[in-house]
Amino acid sequence: MGLSQTKNILGLFSLLIILHHIALKMPAHPANILLPFKSIGYLFVSYFFFCSGYGLYKSFISKTNYLEGFLSKHIIPIAISFFITDLLFQFARLSRGEPGFPASTYSWFIFVIVALYCAFYFCFKHIKKSPEIVLLCLTLLYCLLCRLLYAETYLYNSIIAFPIGIFFAKYDEKICSLTKKHWLPVFLITTIILALLLIICLDEKRHYTDFHTITQIISTIFFCLTITFLSMKVKFENKVFSFLGGMTLEIYLVHVLFVEIFAAKFIGYLEPIFYIKNPILYSAAIFILTIPLAYGIKLLRAKLPQFIIGKSYTQYIGKFLKRLLKIIIILFVLAAGYFSITSHIKTKKSAESIKKYSDDFISYTNIDGKNMASYITGEGEDTILILGDLEDPSPTLSLRPLADHLAENYKVIVIDYFGQGFSDNTKEERTVENIISELHSFVTQNKLADKENKGDKGVSESDSSFILMSIAASGLYAASYLNNYPEEVKALIGFDMITPALISEYYDNADFTEKQSYLVAKMYENQKRLLHKFMSISGFIRMELVMYEQLFATDVMSNYFDVVEEKLIARRYGKEEIESEANLCRGARNMDFARLPSKLPVLLMTRQKEMLDSYTKMITASSIQSCVKMTNENYQLIYRPLSIVTQINDFFANN
Repeated sequence: MGLSQTKNILGLFSLLIILHHIALKMPAHPANILLPFKSIGYLFVSYFFFCSGYGLYKSFISKTNYLEGFLSKHIIPIAISFFITDLLFQFARLSRGEPGFPASTYSWFIFVIVALYCAFYFCFKHIKKSPEIVLLCLTLLYCLLCRLLYAETYLYNSIIAFPIGIFFAKYDEKICSLTKKHWLPVFLITTIILALLLIICLDEKRHYTDFHTITQIISTIFFCLTITFLSMKVKFENKVFSFLGGMTLEIYLVHVLFVEIFAAKFIGYLEPIFYIKNPILYSAAIFILTIPLAYGIKLLRAKLPQFIIGKSYTQYIGKFLKRLLKIIIILFVLAAGYFSITSHIKTKKSAESIKKYSDDFISYTNIDGKNMASYITGEGEDTILILGDLEDPSPTLSLRPLADHLAENYKVIVIDYFGQGFSDNTKEERTVENIISELHSFVTQNKLADKENKGDKGVSESDSSFILMSIAASGLYAASYLNNYPEEVKALIGFDMITPALISEYYDNADFTEKQSYLVAKMYENQKRLLHKFMSISGFIRMELVMYEQLFATDVMSNYFDVVEEKLIARRYGKEEIESEANLCRGARNMDFARLPSKLPVLLMTRQKEMLDSYTKMITASSIQSCVKMTNENYQLIYRPLSIVTQINDFFANN
């Protein structure tokens, strides 16, 4: 564990982490030589945590007053490198109109290592008896909280190595003395256990289960021990690795920028910035650009603050940051208290408005003892049934502007799925099959109502079928409805409609089983739910809703924004929505909808080129099926519905 030896190993592992991130961006093809790196990146990261814990403890026991200015000396250099690289990443994001903070989607390591430094400082500064045990407990508590908050496993599956490094440093004389006497059996035992654990970890059927996560955590311990025991017999000396080992943080922060810039999709879903299709050139470009830029940032981090402030810059910045942190905490507590109280008062006052709106504008259809809400307007000969996006808390509110404009020529029905808007909650599983069954019951009952209203005339042929309009993720339901009840749908309209093919290409992971796909999607949705709950309880959600008030400002819904606001708060990320989203990939796998029925008039509108290309492949009758590229404006369904209505009217006028 000498400094030279450790720098060489960490320099090597920094390169292996780059290969891990490259492997994640490449197709999961058997011919992919980097495929083995795809699932073991957490092991290399764990050794960084192990060495950090080891080094901190050794410095603590060997240096007088080591904890004085500890946080400033350790966190400020990290922060400087982080902000420089994050600024570069931000420029890349702005080129695609997607700013964010942190801009880098890989910066979790920085926040975790800073948190571990703070925990180390707290434990060894204020805990007099067995601070390392307290630190271990805090680390395990962090892992548990991550699990309860549905965090991705990479955020916590390697950090146990940090306290393990501290324990190793504390008892290294005893451990090394015993190991040297019985080196071969000890090394073989740790290696064999590590190999067995990795066999379990690499079993894709176990991914995203608690057993898999626990196995990963244990495997990091044996990986760090195996590398350390190997270091007793093998001397790692290489000038290149030693050079890289002196700037591993900068390498980690910089390389991810090029991993994303040259990828087929920038940060996973945006248009590529400079796509390099050839995997060898892609990898080479990342390595060639990462090393010199990382070295430049390292020099900048070391020299710039001293040049501006002086050698004691950490002391000045440390005091400033402590005061700033206190001010931020005080302001946050005061703001949260104010917004929380006023938000809950506003919710209570809006109850009467919500009831009145429901009585005046919402219709209810009883399905298996539950009420499904709908907004019905217009008296046209043809009926358009609109299915809203799954993430829309209340389509009967948000899509009313669209429905009102369509009502000039059609009868329009907008529904709230169970768990949305004014509809009841349900305990029925939110599979595609169950939701389609509920939609069919709704359609059937509303046809009967039409028949009763028309008296002896009965129902004409045009009344027996309807135009189906699908928004975003409801496209899977539209496809399923067409497959199951083709005679009921006379035409299909889609706006950014997600098809099974699009789900398979952009959202699903072919390596996952159906259960894994469901668990992963549910994890992401639960993360959103927890954040939404925090924002709602704290009252900060009201700041976000100001945007929606502006979107509805020029429409009839501006008179009922208090109703919209409360439904956005109360119905977002409910149990039904989470289950529905989690079942999308599973539903898409079991559905055949590669081509449109040749006799079905279809109008598909989208703001995204990828969707347009996918839609075009589905066309079977160009005379009655059309794909239209709309302007790339968010929320145009709400504040610019006329542009969509015009496309619909023109399409049916020509068909």
